[in-house]
Amino acid sequence: MLSGTFLFSKEKEVLMKKHYPTLVLKSLYFIPEKLVIAFGLLMWFIPIVMAQEDPISLKVPVHFTGTTCMTQEDVDAAYTEFVNGASYQGGCNGNLTIDSPLDAPPFCGGSVVVTWTVTSNCDGEEDLFVQEARTFTIPDAPLVDLTLPADYTGTECMTQDAVNTAFDDWLADAASTGGC
Repeated sequence: MLSGTFLFSKEKEVLMKKHYPTLVLKSLYFIPEKLVIAFGLLMWFIPIVMAQEDPISLKVPVHFTGTTCMTQEDVDAAYTEFVNGASYQGGCNGNLTIDSPLDAPPFCGGSVVVTWTVTSNCDGEEDLFVQEARTFTIPDAPLVDLTLPADYTGTECMTQDAVNTAFDDWLADAASTGGC
């Protein structure tokens, strides 16, 4: 809280002592202290207390790490919720801006940094600001490992059923792991 002594005249002009800074009049509390007659005017001195602007409180989401093999639709939905998950209180004439890539990272992995900034200007002079940044990450998909079957050479005069069976067995020897 800031305090100072202000001079009020019957014309209700407010004169501030020169050694006090110019303040925004907000939430004033008057307590009469002394009545004075000077220069033919009835005047009184009043201590005045003004509430400063509430400090800016910016609340942003925690860093986000998704899971491997999410669908792109799930990644996009989580990213939208993440970007729009900030809120703030306090300050004057507050303005929240978001610096973020337009698109979420791809479902196969990646990360982006989102920065939220709140500016506040109560006295018409320098802007105050609070800024927070968080990372939105989708883990890389596991690498694909492909095991191929060995080359196969059939025998002469195989029946079509034997060729089909040999081919099916050969395909069944192929295997893969990883990926999404």
